[in-house]
Amino acid sequence: MCTYAGCVNMNCERCKAKWMTCPGCGNRAYMEFSKCRACGTELTAEAKEEARALWRLRREESKRIQKEKMAKLKEEEELAKNLKTGETAV
Repeated sequence: MCTYAGCVNMNCERCKAKWMTCPGCGNRAYMEFSKCRACGTELTAEAKEEARALWRLRREESKRIQKEKMAKLKEEEELAKNLKTGETAV
């Protein structure tokens, strides 16, 4: 389970980016390491920052999609409530 203060779950990327694509071999690499465990390529600060930027974009997109889903659900619930009470939308 992720704890936002000090996340200990390596597979959770909810609170921060932890994984990146190795620029050398393309395998998944843990950002805390200095080198890729598969090929030994150094994981540079620039490559890590690019991965963080991509993570931020994915996170914002995920939040946007979630907001849209919640708005649609709320709209459907309101419509169902109005149909149940016999009201019509104006």
